[in-house]
Amino acid sequence: MADENKDHDERPRPQFGELAPEGWVWHPPKDADRLETGHPAPEAQHGRPTTPVRSREEELLAQAGGERPVPAWNQPVTILLLIVGIVGMFLSIGTLAAAPDSIQLLYANESLGTYKPAPSVAAILLAGEISMVGIWVTSAVVSIFRLTRHKLAFFIPVIGGVVAFIALFVFFTVIIASDPTLVDFYSRLSA
Repeated sequence: MADENKDHDERPRPQFGELAPEGWVWHPPKDADRLETGHPAPEAQHGRPTTPVRSREEELLAQAGGERPVPAWNQPVTILLLIVGIVGMFLSIGTLAAAPDSIQLLYANESLGTYKPAPSVAAILLAGEISMVGIWVTSAVVSIFRLTRHKLAFFIPVIGGVVAFIALFVFFTVIIASDPTLVDFYSRLSA
C-alpha cells in the first residue's frame, strides 16, 4: 500500500514555476514596472475594436525619430475646419453663380448699359465651381488620411481655404477681364 501512495501524488499539477528548484528566485526584467500587463486591451473592455493606441515605447521611438506626439486638439479642430470649409465652398459656388448678376448691378450703378456676358463666362463659372469642390474634397481627403495616421492635419483645411480664396479671386478677375466695357471703365478710373 505504501508503494501505491508513493506513485500516486494527489497534489495539483504545478503551473507557472510553482514548484521551482530550491533556492531559485525570479528576478523581473528592469522594464517590468513600465509594462501595462494588468489591464485588458481596450477592445476586450468594450467588445468592439478601437483606434490603435500607441504604447509608451512607441511614443518614445517616434520622438527619437524626430516625430512629435499629436496634440489632442488636432482632430476636433481639423473636423471643425473641414465643416467651415464645406460652408465656405457652398458660399464660393454661390458667389461665382451670382457673378453675372453682380456685374449687371455694377453696370446699372455706373450707367454702363446692359451687361452681356462673353461666351467664355459660362465655362469660366463652371470651371470655378468645379475647382471649389475639388479644393474642398482634396483638403478633406488629405486631412482624413493624416488623421488616421495620427499626424497633424489642422493646417490642411487652412491651406485649402487660402487656395480656394485665391482661386475665387482669380476666377472673378478673369470674368471681369473678359468684358471690354469693364476693362475700359477700370482703366479710366486708374488713369
